[in-house]
Amino acid sequence: SLSRRRIVPSLLILLFSLSPLPGLFLGGPWLWFTPAIAFVLLPVSDLLLPPSDPAPSGGAPTRLLALYPAYHSALILLGAFRVRNLEWSSPNLVLSALSVGIVTGAIGITFAHEWIHRRRSAQRLVGEWLLVWVGYGHYSTEHVHGHHRNVGTREDGATARRGEWFQLYVPRALYQVWRGALRIKPKRTLLHLASTLAISAGITLAF
Repeated sequence: SLSRRRIVPSLLILLFSLSPLPGLFLGGPWLWFTPAIAFVLLPVSDLLLPPSDPAPSGGAPTRLLALYPAYHSALILLGAFRVRNLEWSSPNLVLSALSVGIVTGAIGITFAHEWIHRRRSAQRLVGEWLLVWVGYGHYSTEHVHGHHRNVGTREDGATARRGEWFQLYVPRALYQVWRGALRIKPKRTLLHLASTLAISAGITLAF
């Protein structure tokens, strides 16, 4: 049924979102839980499960979409708190940071994309909130005002060029998205950067 085709992907997203918690609290092998889900379980399930029916775009936020923003920030703070006494070379620190980064990047930026396309300014701010916590606030400007205008052209940082290696695409895209945002709305882009730096400084001072 339609509801069943949607509920399985939703449960996988929920499991993925919560996956760093066992590692952060229990450590040990649980620190591999998030990478295992991201790089094994989700790709395999994508191959085996039938395509899900997308939820209608632009409607009321789903429960998962509405509840995630607070968890997003809390997960980053929890991760910083749990590794505060670890050496920089500690495998536990690396795996903890990787787990939190995978979820807040993959889930956080994806959900932020949904929020920044909403009609209400308050909802768009939620998307910007998610993005500045992962150092990607400028994406909200470039994606809406640059990508949608230039998609498929060399002016669009998110569009891969024919035959472009992935290793070259990623740094070029990151730079071009930043440059595009700075050209479109320089003050807002710098405000997003300042917000990210303020969050980083606050976490550093707190932990």
